[in-house]
Amino acid sequence: MKARTERKNHIGRIIGLMLIMVLTFALTVMADVPGAVSLRKAKPGVKRVKLVWKTVSGANGYNVYRVKKDGTKLKLLGKVTKGSAKSVVVKKLKNGKTYNFAVAAYNSDGEGALSNVMSAAPQFTDPGPVKDARLNANKNRYVIIRWGANSKATDYQILTENASGEVIPVTTVSAGIFKLKIKGLKNGRIYKFYVRAVVKKGKQVAYGALS
Repeated sequence: MKARTERKNHIGRIIGLMLIMVLTFALTVMADVPGAVSLRKAKPGVKRVKLVWKTVSGANGYNVYRVKKDGTKLKLLGKVTKGSAKSVVVKKLKNGKTYNFAVAAYNSDGEGALSNVMSAAPQFTDPGPVKDARLNANKNRYVIIRWGANSKATDYQILTENASGEVIPVTTVSAGIFKLKIKGLKNGRIYKFYVRAVVKKGKQVAYGALS
């Protein structure tokens, strides 16, 4: 009876050891999957959006997904088969429609976690950049922004960065204006301002690159 009990205990120890080995192996495999991608930009173009991300160590490539705002996968849009790739252009999209995108790195062990979600709506036209944008600061708490004409623009939008680094609109002026005075600023504080061309056609609006 004692021998039988010892045998059962021995078998139990073997089974327990095997389970530990299986769990350890599973954890080792999981650790080899690439980390999450940091999606940096979703830049709209005409019927397309360019996605830009930071490369992930150990990645063989990237899967590009259309997702819901909460990150739920809807459709695999394509694969980028180089681990060193930093961007992709998603084509054949509908102008004016907002798409949500996410990217996941993959290697031979599987796919890593999904990136943050970024949204963009392809535009009906590309206004192009505003040239010769320049800024003059004044000690009396204001700056003057000047810029050159853009032949496609119906308006110009002036933007700034808030404390979180987010670029937000300040105001919009008509296409015939190439100078703007911004008052009420604090002396000694660093401000960043941008100008971009705007093209309006009916209910459609397209934005050029930031100056």
